[in-house]
Amino acid sequence: MLQKSKYKNWNILSSREKGLLDYAQNIIQAKELDVIKELKNNKRSKVLLVKYQGQKYILKSPVEKNRSKWIRFTTLYRQGEAFKILRNLALLKHLGFFTNLPTLAVEKRVWGMVVDSWVLYHYIKGRPCQKEQYQEVIKTLEKIHSKNILHGDPQINNFLYDGQKIIIIDANPKKNYLGRLAKAYEYLYLAHSAPAVSAHFGSLTNTMSYKIAKIYSMLYWRWRSFKKKRRKLNLKNPRILIIRFSSIGDVILTTPVLRAIKKKYPDATLDFLVLDRFKDAIKGNPDIDNLLIFQKEKYKGLSGIFHYYQHLKNKKYDLIIDLHSKIRSIIISKLLKGPVLRYKKRAWWKAVCVKMRLTTYHVDDTIIRNYFAPLKKIGIFYSTEKLYFSFSPKDMAKIAEFDNFVIMAPGAANNTKKWPKEYFGVLGKKINENILLIGGKDEFEDLEEIKDIIGPKCMNLAGRLSLKESGALLSKADFVITNDSGPFHMARGVGAKTFVIFGPTDPDMFEYSKNSVLLFAGVKCSPCSLHGDSICPKKHFECMRSLTPEKVYQVIIDCLPGYIDEKH
Repeated sequence: MLQKSKYKNWNILSSREKGLLDYAQNIIQAKELDVIKELKNNKRSKVLLVKYQGQKYILKSPVEKNRSKWIRFTTLYRQGEAFKILRNLALLKHLGFFTNLPTLAVEKRVWGMVVDSWVLYHYIKGRPCQKEQYQEVIKTLEKIHSKNILHGDPQINNFLYDGQKIIIIDANPKKNYLGRLAKAYEYLYLAHSAPAVSAHFGSLTNTMSYKIAKIYSMLYWRWRSFKKKRRKLNLKNPRILIIRFSSIGDVILTTPVLRAIKKKYPDATLDFLVLDRFKDAIKGNPDIDNLLIFQKEKYKGLSGIFHYYQHLKNKKYDLIIDLHSKIRSIIISKLLKGPVLRYKKRAWWKAVCVKMRLTTYHVDDTIIRNYFAPLKKIGIFYSTEKLYFSFSPKDMAKIAEFDNFVIMAPGAANNTKKWPKEYFGVLGKKINENILLIGGKDEFEDLEEIKDIIGPKCMNLAGRLSLKESGALLSKADFVITNDSGPFHMARGVGAKTFVIFGPTDPDMFEYSKNSVLLFAGVKCSPCSLHGDSICPKKHFECMRSLTPEKVYQVIIDCLPGYIDEKH
């Protein structure tokens, strides 16, 4: 029997199995789960084999259904996919079929729409059916049809064999309103996944319903094949344009994508289009063949964009990859008339809700994973978040005078992304080493205040270094303390040990390696912003204020015990 309850803004549907409500809370609160094995992780779903109190379960998240805008909207009027899966299992059990034991489903709704969901059911040890079991599979399908329902997805992989019986998985049982025609089509669908099954159809192949279903099936699969070929891109020695205009961090975040493209298509010519003020963030990258510069002051407005397009139109790109997805990049990619793969930005309604302070902001995935998402169409999939930032020996020579130091980067694009200046000062006094402050010319006065607090061991380098020289300096640092800003990604790109401070923005935008340590207070109202604000919406700035210098220093000690002992 299934029972429904609520946990905060999550709905829970479960069997009356003892203890599973606690497990639901573990999932909801993202606590460490005992994962045995990852069975599947793609665009459609994520499936894990897990253990709880000695029992094995399958934990499944229907990713595609959770992220699709249209499917989310339809959940205003119907249950979510996780609930649907659990009820389907319960229905099959009720009808007397062997299937996974329905256990637990959880779903989160925002404004009535399902935005996240999980389903948990008992693990059944079985293997896909072989030719010896095909006759039993057909009998099982006949038994389903005898109940006046359809399987809904009768592929051979959805019938398992445990050595004694056929087990049904991933069924979507629904009432049969089309009679023999629907039944015949299900047999044909089964045969499409395992052609040898059709040898067991017997007299069914002579029926009129089977012949009609066969014609429909032929047209359907030919249409799917045609669409697939139409989408297929000719990428033999291709010329590819990647567009990402700004900013420093976002441009650096494209480097794993560039590396993956070159690995998949080593003979490709890669052109990268960027704004002139951010060119040093990507200049010198070995995966780029031609760096194209867009001068914002020269090419203003729509007429400027069209004028710049004249420089590109004769290059005849085989593919345009738009990783910016704003007006300027969309217009340029449309004018070039080549196949376009475009990075999908956050849902507009989510951005509006956050700006109106109706909800906190949580990303669906990391920025780099979202960059990779459109590339699946050309066979390129997410592999790593390892960044790359280049500098020259000349840049290294410029900072050769500095040695044995810690870098602080107190700047950020918006005020609420900045850890308080006095906190940087207090922390700097605790660190028994030279402190170098880096930033732009416009940050000089703020950094001077921090320098005055720290004392003579601190040097203000604001505006004195180029971006490349700053990267070289970061590569030499014992460690780096920075806000969520460009220097964080530069530090990651040169492999520096980095402590990064997050407040109003979502730290889940990135993954963190052993060299990147997240500092995040996680107060109730955070994250509250997409990119930060000029002032805290709540006026208390608790997301940053509660992350005191003492707490940050303790994290540094915990992460670098040998270093601290050596320096003291």
